Amino acid sequence: MNQDEKKIFDVVIAGGGSAGWMAAAFLSEVFKLENSQKYTVTLVESETIAPIGVGEATIQSMRGFLAACGINEGEFLVATDATFKHGILFKEWLHKQGEDELPHQYFHPFEGPMTLAPEPLVSHWLNAKLSGLNSERYDRCSGVQGALAAAGRCPKTWQSSAYEAPINYGYHLDATKFATFLKKISLQKGVKHLLADINGVHLSEKGNISHLDLKSGQHLYGDLFLDCTGFSGLLMKSLDSEFIDYSKYLFCDRAVTIRLPHKSSDYEPRPYTTATARESGWTFEIDLQGRTGFGYIYSSKHCDSATAEEALRRFYPNIVPEQKANHLKMNVGRLKKSWNRNCVAVGLSSGFLEPLESTGLYFVEMELRLLVDYWDPLSKSTACQEQFNDAFNSKFDEAMEFIVLHYVLTKREDSSFWRDVQSQTAELPALKHKLAMWEHKPPTDGDFKNETVLFRAPNYSTVLYGMDWLPEETPVSISHIPPQESLEHFVKLRKLQKMAIEGSPTHSEYLKKYTASFR
Repeated sequence: MNQDEKKIFDVVIAGGGSAGWMAAAFLSEVFKLENSQKYTVTLVESETIAPIGVGEATIQSMRGFLAACGINEGEFLVATDATFKHGILFKEWLHKQGEDELPHQYFHPFEGPMTLAPEPLVSHWLNAKLSGLNSERYDRCSGVQGALAAAGRCPKTWQSSAYEAPINYGYHLDATKFATFLKKISLQKGVKHLLADINGVHLSEKGNISHLDLKSGQHLYGDLFLDCTGFSGLLMKSLDSEFIDYSKYLFCDRAVTIRLPHKSSDYEPRPYTTATARESGWTFEIDLQGRTGFGYIYSSKHCDSATAEEALRRFYPNIVPEQKANHLKMNVGRLKKSWNRNCVAVGLSSGFLEPLESTGLYFVEMELRLLVDYWDPLSKSTACQEQFNDAFNSKFDEAMEFIVLHYVLTKREDSSFWRDVQSQTAELPALKHKLAMWEHKPPTDGDFKNETVLFRAPNYSTVLYGMDWLPEETPVSISHIPPQESLEHFVKLRKLQKMAIEGSPTHSEYLKKYTASFR
């Protein structure tokens, strides 16, 4: 029987973890698998290899993904120990904190630019800043989310429906519990599950994957295979898929993480991620409902694993010696083709960027959406595969460029790591070109060739001005407005920030009350 005559299309997902079970949950909903006479989805995961469990912070798009999977937000929050996330607080990225000074910091929110004037608020901030009338941080003058985060407020109000709020938000979650939660949902919706190691990958005469040889002796056949085997990329390696190394752009290729449980009833989880620049990379702090995750993302060329773990424990002395550390090696870069023949790499098997902007799980959901958008089950042409790869590569490379931006603006020279990273713009002509433009104007969406980029002008403005990287003079578009007039818009903004704080519950209060009915 040829493929055109087949009544059932078999999708095989190799690997569990967040990527594998996100794929299973999403496809089971898209295919309406419980009643489908057209598709089957089978997930096989190793009996002996545990998932890496990275990706504990998400961006705002995760809300739409969970909703698309038909998942109840309250059940998700309880099952994954999740908290809400306004954005990321960056500390000491411009320069190292001195003994008698406060750390330099800025906040990168999910919130879009507020409209309080005919002109963008960023232009008014620059007008007042460059005239010497305004010394406040840009992120405190661009909207309300930074103020809400600093006040420990929830992005949702008591009136907010599931996945809705006055402003954008993401989550912090336990990646292992997230995979377990999605597994339960996927199995209920008709996904088949096999627990077995993969011993081999067999190719057909045409070069497609025919079946997987399992340790149990079973042959697992499929029409489309999703490689969710993490950094090993087991299936993609059988297709000789080319990997493009990005370590010359991003030096951090190792991580050490430690989890600290909280038992105190007065624990207040912060509704934001904290990323602090360190000697050989940066550390993160992520608060869940019952614990805090600490991690040191570092460069193996500038630091070894033992030194990194010792440093992480020194940075956070409340970590007790009994708390075991987890060490990870990371392949920084991406495949040239994440969709190769009848196999699609999803998650770490397709590519990895250091989690500075919490893009790990975003790339998983984005690939799954692209796969459905360019679904070509009979593979009658390569057009859909080519467009899928072009779209993914474009988004991945743009995110890489945005992460590099955080490094090249630094004035830190306190270690060889920070001296080395400042040379990265020479490797990225496109970023160098943008920075040359932004010496004379604020970022605008017209500066980006790709209209679907993840990080746009407001994101770049936040990092540029958070790092004190200012244009040489007031933009022409607003130079006719007196600086004092620009300041008046921020008086309005202060009132809005105050109203937002007073009208929002605390983060911990909302979590306790909202999740109570789902426990």
